[in-house]
Amino acid sequence: MKIKLAAMLIAALSLSACQTKPYDEMTEAEQKKMAAEVAQRCIRQGHTKVSAAAQECLRREATKEVELRDTNRENAKRFAQAMGQGFSAYGSSMSQGYDFSPTRRPVNCTSSTYTGNPIYTTCY
Repeated sequence: MKIKLAAMLIAALSLSACQTKPYDEMTEAEQKKMAAEVAQRCIRQGHTKVSAAAQECLRREATKEVELRDTNRENAKRFAQAMGQGFSAYGSSMSQGYDFSPTRRPVNCTSSTYTGNPIYTTCY
């Protein structure tokens, strides 16, 4: 149980680190930061001067970033739904198979014989 819980927490933390905020919901500062990151990728690819190839790289990398954010957001939603269903199923499985009503609860009974030795039995 503890291992499963730890695995779920690690998965949740790793997903929370993903970039999921859509571009149109970003602040101007966040948009500028993303644009700088995209530009850095193109510079690392060797596009250091303004050219048609550099413009195409910027367009391609920006599109890839937006699509990645959309995919991450959808994955995070599916993950949250799966976690909710998993916890619901776990809760249901915990209550199945055991009758919590007082009439079916095991009770230890003690009986005495004429010799003085107690006899232990299980009562329902």
